[in-house]
Amino acid sequence: MPTLDYLRTACSRDLRDPNKRTFTDPYLTDLINSGQEEVSRVYPREMIASGPIVSGTTSYLLDITQAFRVEVWRSGQFHSVVPSGEDADNSQAGYDIWSGALRFPKALIASLNPATDTFSVWGYASYPQLYDPTDESYLDDSGEWGVRRFVRSQAFQQMHADRSQFKQWQGQAQNSDVTPNMLSQMVAFYTSEWDRTRNHLRRLRRQ
Repeated sequence: MPTLDYLRTACSRDLRDPNKRTFTDPYLTDLINSGQEEVSRVYPREMIASGPIVSGTTSYLLDITQAFRVEVWRSGQFHSVVPSGEDADNSQAGYDIWSGALRFPKALIASLNPATDTFSVWGYASYPQLYDPTDESYLDDSGEWGVRRFVRSQAFQQMHADRSQFKQWQGQAQNSDVTPNMLSQMVAFYTSEWDRTRNHLRRLRRQ
């Protein structure tokens, strides 16, 4: 999985700014984290989360933002499926995910044995925000290209709006032949490229 450091290096190449003279590491980090969030909207991370049952505890912190199946396992073997309470009129009809936590009905927790029982959650999660160079993005190949194309689209749009930034970028040898008119064409092309990539990435989610 690509790290923040890898993504910053790759994006600087995509932006024709390999020495990061115009788009420095902090600037790239902001763009990449925006890309992480944007890709999460259409191409969330598939994951399975599990944890032990704790006596008397009905709320468990969880990275998953949307679940389609919750199971109870006993002594390493499948035991039962927990019904969803999403469409119910009270919090005790089944599990729910709310405010970053998985919430179980009180009666269900009381019926389980913390010594032998665990829960397993199948669902989707957002890609994390990245801060340190070694932080992992959890992107697969398709997700990586999505983030990179988002970053390129946003960076060129910003240069188009900020001519001083464009002049700094244009001053580099490999970009000296790019005119304002060519920049407008590049903005249109890279924006269209990101739109196409986003449509291809769009993931049908199981309910």
